Amino acid sequence: MATIGIKSIVKYLIYFSILATPLYGLGEFIGYMGLIEYNRKEVLTPFFVKVLKDFMFITASVLSIVIHRTLNFYSLVVLMFFIYITMLNMLNMLSVESLILILAGIRSFLPLLFAIFIRKLVDLEFFKKIINLFLIVYIVSAIFAIVQFLFGKNHLYGLLFDKYFFRVVSFFVQPSSFGIFISIFTYFYFFLSPASNFTKIVVLILSGILILLTGSGISISLYCFIVFYVFLIKSKDIINRFIITYLSLPFIITMLLNLDKFTFREDIYVSGLERLEILFDFFQSSSITQIFLGKGLGIGTNTLYTAFPDIADEYGQIPDSLYISLLYQTGIIGLAVFLLLNVLIFIRLLKNNINMAVGLLLIGLSGLTSNVLEFWPINLIYALLLSIALGKGLRLEQNALAKKPK
Repeated sequence: MATIGIKSIVKYLIYFSILATPLYGLGEFIGYMGLIEYNRKEVLTPFFVKVLKDFMFITASVLSIVIHRTLNFYSLVVLMFFIYITMLNMLNMLSVESLILILAGIRSFLPLLFAIFIRKLVDLEFFKKIINLFLIVYIVSAIFAIVQFLFGKNHLYGLLFDKYFFRVVSFFVQPSSFGIFISIFTYFYFFLSPASNFTKIVVLILSGILILLTGSGISISLYCFIVFYVFLIKSKDIINRFIITYLSLPFIITMLLNLDKFTFREDIYVSGLERLEILFDFFQSSSITQIFLGKGLGIGTNTLYTAFPDIADEYGQIPDSLYISLLYQTGIIGLAVFLLLNVLIFIRLLKNNINMAVGLLLIGLSGLTSNVLEFWPINLIYALLLSIALGKGLRLEQNALAKKPK
C-alpha cells in the first residue's frame, strides 16, 4: 500500500507541475503586455516560482529511489555520465562562484536523473495521460498568445503590419520556446490522443497559425516536418505516399529557404550563424583539456544567465543550444556520451514504436536552437520518453496488445 501511495504522489507531482506551467512565465507575459516596463533580458517571474519544476524533478526522483533501487545498463550510462561531470567539477570547487556554477550545472541535468529513477513508474499509457493534460496548457497558451498578438504593448521585436504584436511568446519568455512547445505537443497529441480526427486537424491548423505568429525558424521547420510525416504515415497506399512526397518536399524546401519572407524577419538566418560563432569561440578560447573535458558545470546554461547574470557575464554568451551547452560543460567526451545514449534510446524506441522514436528525433532537432534540458515542459516530455525506453513501458504495452484476442 505504501508503494502505491508513493507512486500516486509522484504522478500527482507531475500533474501539478504541468498545470502550473502558465505561472512559470506569467511575469514575462505581463511585461510583454506593457503593463510594466520590461527589458527582454530581465527575469520578471520570481525565481522561486520557476524552481517549482526542480522541486518536482528532485522529489519525484527521491521518492522513486525509495521504492525502486535497481539500475539497468542504460540507467548506469546516464548515472555514470552524471557522476563523471560532477566529480570533474568538484575538484575546482574553491569559491562561492564555483559552487554556484556547479549547482547551475546540476540543475540543468535534473531531467536526466529524473528519467533514470522514475522509469518503473511510467509507461506509454501514463505518457498519453500527460499529453492529454498538456492540452489544457496548450489551450491556455493559445489564448495568451492571441491576446498578446492583438493587445500586446511592449513590442520588443517591432510591430506586424504596423498594428499587431510581432513574434508572440505567450508565457514562454522567448518566441522560439513557445513555437517549439506548440510543435512538440501537436506531434504527440496527433498520434497519442484519443480525440477525433477532426479535433486533431483543428489542433494541427491552429498550431500552424500560432507557430507562424512566433516567427521562429526552428518551429516552422519542425512543423513542416510534422505535417509531412502525419500525412505520409496516415496514407497506407505507397502511390499516395509517393505523390505526397513529390508534392510536399519542393514546397517545404522552398519555404525553409525563404523563411525571411514567411516570417517577415530579414535577420532570421542570423541566429543560426550566431550559434556557429559561439561554437567556434569555444574551440578558439579553450585549452586541449577543456575541449575534451569541458569548461565546467554551469557554464553555458540558461540557469546561470537567468539567476546569476553577473557571474554569467564572465563566461561569454548563452549558447541557446543543448549541444553547445553540453560542449561547454562536459567537452567532446561528455557530448559524445550524451549523443550515444540518445542514439541507443532512439534505436530502442524505433524497435517498439516508430512514432515515439520520431518524437525523440524532433526534440533532438529542437535542441539545435534551444537547451531542451532546461526548457520546461519539453524537458519533462524528453525525460518521460527516456524513462519509458529505460524501463519496460513500451515492451509491456506491446506484449499486452499481442495477447488481445482477435
